[in-house]
Amino acid sequence: MCDAHFLWKRIGPGVMMLAAVLGFVVRATLPGQAQTYSVLYNFCSQSQCTDGYGPSGQLIQDKSGNLYGTTYAGGAYNAGTVFELTTAGTEKVLYSFKGGPSDGASPAGPLVEDSNGNFYGVTSGGGAYGAGTVFELGSSGKETVLYGFTDGNDGGFPNGGLVRDAEGNLYGTTIDGGPYTCFEGYPCGVVFKVTATGIESVVWAFTGGLDDGNPSAGLIGDAKGNLYGTTDQAWDFGPFPGIVFKVTPSGDFTTLFSFYNGATYGESPYGLLMLDAKGNVYGTTYYGGNLKGCTQNYPYEGCGVAYKITPAGTEKVPHAFTRLGKDGQAPRAGFVQDAAGNLYSTTYYGGDHSCYDGNYYGCGVVYELPNLAKGKEIVVYTFTGGIDGEHPSSELAVDSKGSLYGTAAGGANGAGVLFKITR
Repeated sequence: MCDAHFLWKRIGPGVMMLAAVLGFVVRATLPGQAQTYSVLYNFCSQSQCTDGYGPSGQLIQDKSGNLYGTTYAGGAYNAGTVFELTTAGTEKVLYSFKGGPSDGASPAGPLVEDSNGNFYGVTSGGGAYGAGTVFELGSSGKETVLYGFTDGNDGGFPNGGLVRDAEGNLYGTTIDGGPYTCFEGYPCGVVFKVTATGIESVVWAFTGGLDDGNPSAGLIGDAKGNLYGTTDQAWDFGPFPGIVFKVTPSGDFTTLFSFYNGATYGESPYGLLMLDAKGNVYGTTYYGGNLKGCTQNYPYEGCGVAYKITPAGTEKVPHAFTRLGKDGQAPRAGFVQDAAGNLYSTTYYGGDHSCYDGNYYGCGVVYELPNLAKGKEIVVYTFTGGIDGEHPSSELAVDSKGSLYGTAAGGANGAGVLFKITR
């Protein structure tokens, strides 16, 4: 199963190539570099979408090249799946969620795996109280609900990935629940801990004040055990349109940066953070930044930004998206980094192909920041909204040869695709 090397590290992509490429292939060329876009799998290829519908979350890869992930819906009970794509291009459903009080429904965020081949993740719905679960999927295929959220003070509706420590404790966030109220009376969410035996405790309950609220992404961890994440209180209606925070397992909370000036700094951070060896934090915001080419709706401005926050709390914006030409708009995903230090991610909109009514938005792009300090962006691939898919929203995975793996909506069956970009 997957190669597990973690101590306060969220399991990331492995380092092996996928041996088989199936389906739709597009070849494009950049200056001095070529890449091939391939659809490895179209979901809902089986009757009644028992193979899954709507892939969600970052993929992980084992040392043999097999890929693992989740779908939001589909499966035997139409409540989502955990799947494997083998190097031969065969998709296998490892588990179909049942939903209802006995099981979770609609898994969200990436999986993590331990050294014994057990997977851990969250569902955004289902469970005994209908507010989501933390689950374990054993290497034999047996699923266990470790904890079912009540949407009370314990939190509700987790929507991001988990961090697993050396003792087997799992840490994550919920977008709802907790004792405090945010926008329009909705609870502000929590950072939680679930032990290996299924005991849940709240590490931090967001108040809707300077700590903001409603975290929609998962957490990352550093070697000292600190946890990092973002908030986006009710989508821009709080005192700040999102923050970047650090919290210890004992509950010491620090706001590292507040996105209080969206036109300059960006606003609404949705994606997972990335942390480098020097303690710099990298991420993206869905809105804010450059206003060129972006329709102004509601209080939101701009096409989103890629940002870097230093340990001293200073933010730099190496790239503000414009949606002009092939440039992207509205990134929902954070970064992954290859062996050479280049950063890769996706935008939900943008690019030079139109989706929806043909007048605006675009179908999304895969992009590279080869030098984040200077912000020289390269658009690696623009989605067309055809059988190649559209609107990618999850982090990519990258192997040792620089090939990228990810998921997008749409595709031949309209149920999502799993893709590879060989560089």
